[in-house]
Amino acid sequence: PVTGDYKGHYTISGYELYDIALQDSEIVWWTDYCTMFGWLDSETGALNYWDTTGFYTNDPNLGPLVYHQDSLWMADSLSSYNGLYHFYPQTDQLCMYKHPVNGIHAADLVMHDGDIWALDWFLDSLMRFDPDSEVWTKIVISRDIGTNAMLQTDGTDLWFTEDVDDGDF
Repeated sequence: PVTGDYKGHYTISGYELYDIALQDSEIVWWTDYCTMFGWLDSETGALNYWDTTGFYTNDPNLGPLVYHQDSLWMADSLSSYNGLYHFYPQTDQLCMYKHPVNGIHAADLVMHDGDIWALDWFLDSLMRFDPDSEVWTKIVISRDIGTNAMLQTDGTDLWFTEDVDDGDF
């Protein structure tokens, strides 16, 4: 960053890169806004990926992701069919936690207090998923979320931006 030098990395994404999450200083996980996800080792250039095409009745649109405690959480960004996906790299196990009503349309995800939080741009809501009980909670926030809204946590509060003209945070 001090010199302005940067290095680009080729990925094998089937569509376009949607989001990234850092595992550590070398491994970068990615989703492709479609059915693929994977990791890149920025030091060696090694690349590994998984394609979920045909794995579920309705293919996902993998969007936002969070790497937490040696596993990866991903959410659908455009699909009304599915919900969250939990991937365990050590075993290649991929589990889906379907939203019982309308799927999820996640603009962004964070892990906060052991729960997965998502901004749902379709419902203009904040969604909470408790992995232990597998319970979903919908919090209507009456704001225009938008598909490119961002969600962050400072460890105490959740912060989000609206993806609209003159949007707030």
